Parts: sequence; structure tokens; C-alpha cells
Amino acid sequence: MARIPGVKFEKDAHGNKRYVRIDLKKHADTMAPVLEQLGAKHQSDEDAEREAFYKERAKGLTGDQLRAHLHKTIESLPWKK
Repeated sequence: MARIPGVKFEKDAHGNKRYVRIDLKKHADTMAPVLEQLGAKHQSDEDAEREAFYKERAKGLTGDQLRAHLHKTIESLPWKK
């Protein structure tokens, strides 16, 4: 098998090839469909989601929106009335 830069096979305790370590800087485009099919997220996807979250939160809430949200939350608590 040819050696490919950025790809390393790792062996288990019995000496069997069991894992593959792939450098995503070098092979991200090739691996993206495989990772997506497995349900794994690439770090840049998580970074994009985090950035979108903080952009939305930076807009903030008005005082009335905050008050309404707090009242709704407090009323939903399982306290005895």
C-alpha cells in the first residue's frame, strides 16, 4: 500500500491495523462526505454554528421581551401556588 502524506494507520494491542489518523488540513475535502455520512461534524461546521449563535445573541432582547420571557419561565416552574 502506498504511503500517503497525512494518513497514518494505527495498530491495536494485538498488532492489527485498527485505526486511521487523517490530517484534515490536507484531506478535508476528501473526508467531508465520509464524515457527514457518519454523522460527525467538522470543526469548521461547529465554529460556524457557534459564530451564528453569538451573532444572534449580540442583537440582544428589549426590556419588554426579557420581562415576558422571565414571566413565562417563572410561571412554568413547578412551584406550589
